[in-house]
Amino acid sequence: MVSAINYITDYCNQSKLILRIDDDVIFHPRLMFDTLADVFLNSSESSQQHLHQSSNLKIVQLPRNTIACHLISDFEVWRKKDHPKHFNAVDDTVLPGEALYPPFCAGFFVAMSGDVPGNLRSHIATNKPFWMDDRYMGVLQKRASINNINISPILDFGYKSITSDVLDLLANRKKVVRHLPGKQKFHISQLYRYLDLSIRGLKGHFETIKY
Repeated sequence: MVSAINYITDYCNQSKLILRIDDDVIFHPRLMFDTLADVFLNSSESSQQHLHQSSNLKIVQLPRNTIACHLISDFEVWRKKDHPKHFNAVDDTVLPGEALYPPFCAGFFVAMSGDVPGNLRSHIATNKPFWMDDRYMGVLQKRASINNINISPILDFGYKSITSDVLDLLANRKKVVRHLPGKQKFHISQLYRYLDLSIRGLKGHFETIKY
């Protein structure tokens, strides 16, 4: 995560919108941008002033210094002395004296304005990284006074099986991002075919492939 912040700041500093998406996530760009336009579009600009428009895909920008994600708040800092065997436990050098982590984004989908990585990087030197990157990024977000927008209602962070009904949530714009089960493989060509048919108003079919 720190490497990504450095790379984007150094080589992509003209970017207006940055997305961080895990590899176990279903994400449909056209549906997402259409659904989130009111969130992403800077309210100070005309809705016609899009950064790019092609095939009805509108890419818009977040207001400056803003992150939109599934925001997690009031998450307890577990200490190794109290939970010696828990994989999320940290020692007292991490947020010393703090009982809760600052609000942080679930890593599966994070959208940020182009200036955010540079703002985050300016606080890395004075905030020692620790191995839980989403929570560490929350620390940087707090230090940089990032404007956090919680878009949980239109994200899906569950682990249910992927079925045609679940994919309908995407196609019908009720959910724009879906986190996949961790121990299941999918026939990707069937998945894209289903989404394509659904978007065009046709009845698609998708069968879960179990291995």
